[in-house]
Amino acid sequence: MLRSTRFLALTVAIVLFAARPALAWPTKFQPPEPTKAVDIARYTGKWIEYARLHNKIEEGCIAADVDYIDHGDKVLATETCRRQPPMPDKLYHAEVKILDPGLNAKLRLTFFPFVYKDYWVLDHAADYSWAIIGEPSGRFLWIFTRQTDIPPAERTLLLERTRALGYDTNKLIYGRAGF
Repeated sequence: MLRSTRFLALTVAIVLFAARPALAWPTKFQPPEPTKAVDIARYTGKWIEYARLHNKIEEGCIAADVDYIDHGDKVLATETCRRQPPMPDKLYHAEVKILDPGLNAKLRLTFFPFVYKDYWVLDHAADYSWAIIGEPSGRFLWIFTRQTDIPPAERTLLLERTRALGYDTNKLIYGRAGF
């Protein structure tokens, strides 16, 4: 009896998590559709989270990064949430699916069979030194760079571009080196 109750609770949790976009509170802000093509070969590699909007998954993270690895027939991602010691880091492994072949700016990261998150590459540097990532609901945002320390002029540019996309930069939570 206890085992079937736990199974039912786990099943309900998975279904609710998978259905979260449909169950989310409506928002007035809709992010722009991605328009800049992404070269997946150049996009792979390590990205360091410079700033983000609040999200439950990253509560307690003092620094985060994601590593995209091209395995020929598929791209895999490992997201790392670094926490204050003695708390252990959280690792999330996902398979990446491109939802808009050709533009390659809409990515779906699947963590388990029915647990996924869609990410939109809303803007990126021509040399792939930074990227601004959103998602379809407009509630979440990440600014990623390739290094922890970037020049002040580039920091200003990133904030201006983020505001131009319609996001409130006053609500950003800064990671590693911060702005």
